[in-house]
Amino acid sequence: MRWPCPYNLANIADFNTLITQSQIHNVPVFGLTDAQIERVGIVLANMITNRENFRTTFNNLAQCVIRLTGI
Repeated sequence: MRWPCPYNLANIADFNTLITQSQIHNVPVFGLTDAQIERVGIVLANMITNRENFRTTFNNLAQCVIRLTGI
């Protein structure tokens, strides 16, 4: 068994604050604008990086599901 499996949902990082903001603004985490993150400075910079990491993870997982389902 290879570990970690890249498409194992347990391996997706926990983005608590981003998830909270996405729920407040009713958009997916990767759809949050910088303004919707509502932070400044290094915290904003880190959250932007996390948002982009979330976008990449979501896209990779979605592509895997598409390939597996033959859509």
